[in-house]
Amino acid sequence: MSTKTSNKLDRTDFDAETEIIHKKKRIRSFKPFDEDLLVGVDGLTSVYESFHTKCSFHGRGSETRDLKNLITQYKLWAFNLHPGTNAQDLYNKCESMGKNTKVKTALEILRIKERQRYISAAGIKQKV
Repeated sequence: MSTKTSNKLDRTDFDAETEIIHKKKRIRSFKPFDEDLLVGVDGLTSVYESFHTKCSFHGRGSETRDLKNLITQYKLWAFNLHPGTNAQDLYNKCESMGKNTKVKTALEILRIKERQRYISAAGIKQKV
C-alpha cells in the first residue's frame, strides 16, 4: 500500500512541476517592422556589407547553385531582421516601404558608397 501512495505523491509532484514550467513560458515580442528597422544596421546596410562576402558566384554553368545560394542568404537576412515574419511577406513589405523617402535616401547613400568603392578599386579618376 505504501507504493500506491508514493505513486500518487510522485504524480502530484510531477503535475505541480509541469504547471510551474508552463507558467514560466513567455511569449517573445518583436519590434514592429517599419522603415527604421529596414534602414537600420540589420536591414539594408547588412545586405550591402555582408552579402558580397557570403555569396560567392561560380559563373557560367552553375547558375542554379548561385541562385540557390543567393536565395538562402536573403532568407537568412529576412529571419535575422524580423524572426516573426515569413520571408515572402517580409519581401513584400520591403517592396512597399521602398517608396518612402527614408528608404529611398538610405538606398541612395548605399549606391554612392558602392560607386565610390568601385571607382577607387578600378583606379578611375572622377570628374569634379
